[in-house]
Formats: sequence, structure tokens, C-alpha cells
Amino acid sequence: MTESSSEVSEEKFVPVSVQGNPYFHTMSYEIHLPFSFANYTASSEHQASLMHEYTHLIQATSTLQGVFGFIGNTERFSFFFNAIFNRNELKFPIMEWASDPGADEELKKFHSYESGYKVQRFVGEGCWNVPGDEFHELELKQLTKVIAGNTINRWHVGRRRGTEMFAIPILAMALEEAQAECVATYFQGIESTIFAQTGNEQSLEMLFYTSIPAVVQKYLPGFPLYETVFLLTDHALMTFAPDVAFVRGIDFLKGEAVPRTLTEWKDLRDRMARNANLENVSLPNLIEEIDKKIRVFGKHPGNPLTDLFLFGALKKERQFLR
Repeated sequence: MTESSSEVSEEKFVPVSVQGNPYFHTMSYEIHLPFSFANYTASSEHQASLMHEYTHLIQATSTLQGVFGFIGNTERFSFFFNAIFNRNELKFPIMEWASDPGADEELKKFHSYESGYKVQRFVGEGCWNVPGDEFHELELKQLTKVIAGNTINRWHVGRRRGTEMFAIPILAMALEEAQAECVATYFQGIESTIFAQTGNEQSLEMLFYTSIPAVVQKYLPGFPLYETVFLLTDHALMTFAPDVAFVRGIDFLKGEAVPRTLTEWKDLRDRMARNANLENVSLPNLIEEIDKKIRVFGKHPGNPLTDLFLFGALKKERQFLR
């Protein structure tokens, strides 16, 4: 595991979408399945598909990454509605209109927030085509990317496809897909055909499903795959820095014995969280950010839903962290 201060240019960025069919819609919180209930009950693969998408629903409503993503979308719409509310006319595209030097204060606020939002989406929803001599298969490395004037440091895992090397960000998309695939296959008692493939056999989209399990197999060969992937992803998704939490978790587990009972797994989970010291910091930060947003956007559409949603979600997380 190494850190690198080298900059990666935007030209080498490769956008990736993992939304297929079935899928979980992150805005409407709906699960879309391409088969009937009769087909579902007769097929273990269909049951695994439902479990996979249902795991995404749980992630969205009970992990810190999921809750903060929901709040971010609410804030985004609040800026948007405030920018266009009570206007006699609108100009499209709105971002171009909002970037005009003569734009009013509300348009400027929307443009500033939307620009930052796009940078964060840009970082997490794609991979980087990097020189093969700078990155090796399944190597963990921290890369510095300068995007639209923003300097961002994130941990990545190297994956090779043919003659090309790609750096997959260890962020929410890769962590959530790996966890959902593990949950689905574990509870249905079937082996993941996706995990059995090598990097050369996979599409770029599939690398977001398989990179986290492949890292676990390489760096923690004595640990059971599905349980360990779930342990690490659960820990990482409960922090504001999931890539850092995941890498620290790998290092921590290298010096630990393999748990044999559920109590031992829970104890290991607690000790790993204390060692990383990220969860207990992340939760108060999230609550503070929510308080700020409620004060700023209290009169805007979406806030009552946010308040109702967070009451249940944060209550669960406080109980979990005790």
C-alpha cells in the first residue's frame, strides 16, 4: 500500500455506470426487478438479485454514507428550487445561466453547490486509465486528482484489463456493490460467478463489483471471503472517509486471528472501528451538518421528509455505536 502525490488528469477518466436491470433507484428508493413473483420463487438467482437490490436499500437508509447522500440530494434540490422560484422566465441550460457574471445571488449559490456536487460524483463514479508501470494489479495506492481546481486524495485499487491498467476508487459505489453481491450470494447459498472471474474477463462495470473482494483475497487470504468483505464494507460505509477506513481495516485485520463465532466477529468489528477512529468522529460531523442544513433550508421543499428520515436512521446509528 503506497501513497502517491502524482496528479491524474481528467482526460484519463473513464465514467462508469453500474445501473442495470434489476436495479435500486437512489432517488425514488424503489427496487426494479425484471421478473415476476412466480419466477422469483422458482429461481435462486432471482432471489439473490432481490437480496442484492434490497441490500442497497438498507445501505441507503442505515449507513452514514447513504444518509449523507440523501441529505446531499435534498440540499441540491433546495438550492435549485430557491434559484428558480418566483421567476418570470427561466434560461436553459440553467448551469450556464447561473454562471453568467450578472447572475443574482441565488443563482450563484446554486451554481457553486452544483459544481462541487459534480466534482464529487466525478471522483466516485468512474475509474482512471493509468500507466501500467505506475500501478500494479490489486495494488492499493492513494492518488491525488486535480478536478476543476479541486485537489482530491483518494485510495484506489489497480485492476488490469488486457494491456490497460485502471485505478478503481475505493468509495461508496465499489464498496456498496461488493457488499450487496456478498450478501446476496451468502444468504442464497450460491457461489458468486462474478467473483470467480479475473480482471481480464470483466467489463469496467464489473470491476466495481469485484475489486473489493479481490483485495480481501489477496491481503487477507486466511479470512473467509464473504464475511470479511461484509465486515470491511460495513465499517467503511459508516464513515466520512470510506477509502481510508477500508485500507486501515485491511491493515488492522492482518494482525488478527480469524473469528470463529458471531461474538468474535462483533468484537473484531468494534475493535477495528476504535482502531480506525473514524466512525465516532463521522457521526457527530453528520449530525452537525444536518443541523446546519435544517437551519439554512428549513423553509424549503424536502426538509420535513429529511427530518422524518433522519430521526429513524440516526437513532439506529447511535444505538449501533454505543
